[in-house]
This record gives sequence, C-alpha cells and structure tokens, in this order.
Amino acid sequence: MSIRSRSVSRIAVVALGMTLAAGSTLAVAQDISVESSNGGYAAAWSYGTNSKIGLADRKADGRPVKAEYNRRAHGTKKFTLWNKEGSGKRTYSGVGSKIWDARACVVINNWPDDCGRWWSDDHIVTGD
Repeated sequence: MSIRSRSVSRIAVVALGMTLAAGSTLAVAQDISVESSNGGYAAAWSYGTNSKIGLADRKADGRPVKAEYNRRAHGTKKFTLWNKEGSGKRTYSGVGSKIWDARACVVINNWPDDCGRWWSDDHIVTGD
C-alpha cells in the first residue's frame, strides 16, 4: 500500500470516528405542542432546542390565555407566559434553559382556569 493510500485511509477513519462521536453526543429535542382542554382556544408550542415558548389566543371571547412551564435550570419553579392581547395574537417568552413541562390555559376569572394536560419531556410532573 502506498503512502498516499495509507494517508487517505487514515483520514477516512478519523472522519468516520468524528462523525460517529458527534452523532452520539447530540441530544434530540422533542417539539412541544399543547392546547387548553375545552376546544383548544389556547395553544402553546416550543421547537428545536425548546429554549423559548410561544402562546396564541385562538378565540375572540375576551379571556386572556397563559402558558405555564418549567425550565431545566430552575427545577420545579413554574413560569407563566401571559397573552392578554386578544384572539389571533401570539406572544413569546425570553430565551432560557430547556423547557421541561408545559401546558396551555384559558383564564376564567373566579373559576378554575381551563388548562390542558401537562406535556412533560423527561421527568414526572407533580401537582395540578
């Protein structure tokens, strides 16, 4: 085998090894898509790295909507993203650590809010 052939072979082996190593360390993020329970009038989502969450109001009923969520760096602390702008409007959280849990709610004054089920990435959700 010539020196050139050995060099090409070594480069190919190194490139293959680097590709396999990179592929094994990449975490696959799950996309988040949740809705409120009664008709899905509130919708929340997060894609890609799940570092921010979006929220939309889907019904012109005068009620605000909210997304409740947790972030990996903050343990069980619950964050709330509000959208009080009305039907068809979207709002987004700031960028932060990965979102672990999320749910969307229509806010109903003096009554329990209409919330969908919690979406959970990789740990057990406790509480309501």
